[in-house]
This record gives sequence, C-alpha cells and structure tokens, in this order.
Amino acid sequence: MKKIIPYILSCMLLSLAACWEEIPQAEKPQGLIKKENLKLLMIDLYIAESANNMRLLEKDTALPKYPVLYKNILDKHKVTPKDYENSLKYYSEDPEEINAIYDDVLERLTKMESDLGGSSTTQDEP
Repeated sequence: MKKIIPYILSCMLLSLAACWEEIPQAEKPQGLIKKENLKLLMIDLYIAESANNMRLLEKDTALPKYPVLYKNILDKHKVTPKDYENSLKYYSEDPEEINAIYDDVLERLTKMESDLGGSSTTQDEP
C-alpha cells in the first residue's frame, strides 16, 4: 500500500500538469499607443470632457463642441479613434496594467488641479 501512494500522487500531479493551460496574451494591435502617450491622451480627453460637463465651453455650443474637441485631441496626439479604442482594449486585458494607467492619469490630474489651486474635495460653505 505504501508503494502505491507515491504512484497515485505522481499520476495526479501529471494529470494536473497536463490540464494546466497558460492563458495566451492578447496580440498587440496595429497602431498600439505606448502607455505614456496613452496617459497623456487620456489626460487631455478627461480635461476636455470635464470642461464640457462643467459648461466651461460656450453654453450654446457645448454639445457640438465636444466631438470636435475629441477629434482635435486625437489629431494632436496623432491617434485614430480606432487605435485609441484598440489600445484601451489591449491594456484592459491585464487588469493590473490598466489600473496602473488609470492610477497614474488620476494622480497627474490631481496634481494639475492642485497646481492650479483647486481642490478635489468639496469646500465647506461659510
């Protein structure tokens, strides 16, 4: 009986090893945006979206202006909408990687707000 236990354990380990399949990494899409460039692009897009939402753009033209701003920002960064979308999908395949990107973007936006004298918390009313 003692001789059969190592044999059974070996068979179980071999069975588990045979079933173990490594998850394939997603293929890099054509036009993949480098992480640093993606962060800068996202910062510009979030600032434009925030300005639109806060109605810092002219009230009568705020809605039609955002799509134009979006296109201009992508053009500034020499990125197509498809490349932006595909890059986000690619980096989202790895939750840790996309979270690190978003964390860095948030950190930079918070620093920019702080440098401008803003506050990310609601101010107390007098």
